[in-house]
Amino acid sequence: MFKMKKSWVSVLCLLAIVLLVAGCSQPTANEEESMGSFTVTGIGDERVISVADIIEQYDAVEMDVTSVDSAGETNEYHVKGVRLADVLAGEGISAEDYSSMRAVAGDGYAIEVPQEIVEIRDIVLAYEMDGEALPEDSKPIRLIVPEERSMYWVRNMATLDLMQTKQVVETTKIVFLDTAVADLTQEPYTYYDSEDMAVSMTELLATYGVEGSDDIYFVSADGLEKEETRDNVELGYLKITGEDTPLFLSPDLPKGMHIKQVLSFSQPGISFYSLESGFASQEIGTIDKFEGISLQEIAGLTGLKEASSYLLTARDGYSVSVEADYFNSGIIYFKDGTYRSVFPDLDKATKVKEILSIEAE
Repeated sequence: MFKMKKSWVSVLCLLAIVLLVAGCSQPTANEEESMGSFTVTGIGDERVISVADIIEQYDAVEMDVTSVDSAGETNEYHVKGVRLADVLAGEGISAEDYSSMRAVAGDGYAIEVPQEIVEIRDIVLAYEMDGEALPEDSKPIRLIVPEERSMYWVRNMATLDLMQTKQVVETTKIVFLDTAVADLTQEPYTYYDSEDMAVSMTELLATYGVEGSDDIYFVSADGLEKEETRDNVELGYLKITGEDTPLFLSPDLPKGMHIKQVLSFSQPGISFYSLESGFASQEIGTIDKFEGISLQEIAGLTGLKEASSYLLTARDGYSVSVEADYFNSGIIYFKDGTYRSVFPDLDKATKVKEILSIEAE
């Protein structure tokens, strides 16, 4: 019988071990499929990116990170993943190609990560947290935005939509929510342990002739900016009593898509503005003995078109036209339960009580 030299036996054994280890370290086709993928859209062709591929192709990073929950509490985690910037660079996408991004989860939850956050945060596509693989409800990947609110930490990310610089939406009309909701159907709405009142977003939009399918752009009193599809908005309500009002919410949307203390929401042509949130978050000016919000500031935030004059209308239908020079120096103040306009050097006729809307003429 042929006897193999011991040296050859050793070499063959070593080779077998190397091949076995190499085979174990590379995901099989079935394993790659089970690890899942996500889609990148918005710039060039749509790309489907395999999680197994990014683990193999890009350097892993590990870091200690914190998130901030809706109550303002911080939570600490140790995450492992790859840098989003590395993955996008590998796809030929540079930071100059996009300004913000919208992350969409498999259950439909969506959040826009604004430009100022994208620019300063080291965003990670995580596949492990606290030393363990992601739970099933977070796979295939979780978007990690360190030091930011947990609403940006999207579990089960299915799509990453890269968005180019957004143009300010020009509007010709501002409707003041505080007055507008008084004439809408108000329904009981249970919010946690509180029984509050809310109005239907569908009724609100229809009442003021908001047509089309354009996305609706929200701004909250604390600076959050968020775009929502028209379909999602029409599923919702605007809670007008209780905490965090006005609060956009819906029983059909994840709680992370709710928007507290709405300051404004707009689509081309029209903007809705909350004076309640404005008084809580914007600079207050004074005319005579009245303190209120600058109309010029409201116009700038809502994208109101520049015009030679503006038509102010009250809830009861009374209206008055004010020239631009006077308009820009006016304020809206609160007295006896209603919001009112006042302008320096103009007579009482321009003090519109229960102000409902402003239109560029």
